[in-house]
Amino acid sequence: MTSNAEELVSKKSFQVLPSEDYTTLKLIGTLPHDVGDDFSGELARLVTTPTFIVINCEHLNGLPAAWLRALSQFATQLIAAEKKVALIMAKPDVNSAVEGQCLQNLLPVLENLKKALTHFGIAKARSVDVNFIKPFVTGTQTVLRIQASTESTPGKPYSANPRDKFPGDISGVIGLVSDAFTGSVVISFPAETFLKIMSRMLGEEFKELTPEIQDGAGELTNIIFGQAKIGLNESGYGIKTAIPSVVSGAGHSISGTGQGPRVVIPFETDCGQFFIQICLSD
Repeated sequence: MTSNAEELVSKKSFQVLPSEDYTTLKLIGTLPHDVGDDFSGELARLVTTPTFIVINCEHLNGLPAAWLRALSQFATQLIAAEKKVALIMAKPDVNSAVEGQCLQNLLPVLENLKKALTHFGIAKARSVDVNFIKPFVTGTQTVLRIQASTESTPGKPYSANPRDKFPGDISGVIGLVSDAFTGSVVISFPAETFLKIMSRMLGEEFKELTPEIQDGAGELTNIIFGQAKIGLNESGYGIKTAIPSVVSGAGHSISGTGQGPRVVIPFETDCGQFFIQICLSD
């Protein structure tokens, strides 16, 4: 069973995505004229949650008057409860609707998640939390299951020193550029683990790290990154597309991964162990 904090409430016109210290309310598509009891009830519930509220308008087409009234009343209740709310990634028509009713102080419209977290005063406190890590874990498990018929079990994430060398013999590296974070995602494999996974993916046995097979590390990293990006962007992180690269050699170093926080997620498979590292810039 999932806890209430892990549940994703989903309706046709909106989604609620809980995070550790803020909750994303995602408005979707062309909204009906009337608000509806389901949305009104969800707003009433959100007032009681102990978090800030981010209203993600990226996929919203317009903001009807009834919905704007409901959101302004919601914002008033949040402010009375000493909480904050912000709209992010709004299209011009949504921004105009807010400004047309002079509600921009009550419902500030900000560019992206990073600016909302700064507005809330929690941007620096949020480095790499469980909500950021989880899509990489589930994405990795899904990709390996589908692409390589391999089940993977994540271990407990831990912090690493930015100066530490990367474990294993080969790493796929991809830049992490988002509205909330910049840095890199690195997936590192011992040679034996990597060769077994590639053998399963490609349907033939590989016994050494040839230049041709090494490209598979970048491709696998890219697929996992793409899977994780879907979940992260649903929460408003605004992750951008990037091109992977490959670094190999025992105890290798990777330049450009930043000197900020680094979180390592170990994985176990029947092919062996491997590691995902989320490396943030300063």
